[in-house]
Amino acid sequence: MDNESKRLDLLRHTYVVTKMKDWLNEGKGFEAMMPYLSRYLRHTSIDGTHYYYHQVVSAFEIVRKHDRVTDRVIPEVVPYEE
Repeated sequence: MDNESKRLDLLRHTYVVTKMKDWLNEGKGFEAMMPYLSRYLRHTSIDGTHYYYHQVVSAFEIVRKHDRVTDRVIPEVVPYEE
């Protein structure tokens, strides 16, 4: 991939991450909005759009804030007592 392609990919990635973070902060339905973003980016599926977001560390705190499932699925680890 040449430098120009890398820059364009980075720009698309930044746009997608920013847009998703805005939706989460605004309380918009993430899954309801994804088809619009996917279509805007001309992806053939929403999975192509999710790709841009899945490795973003800065999004973790926002996702965690809106997560309603993890605490019920993964129990808190209690230190072992003898």
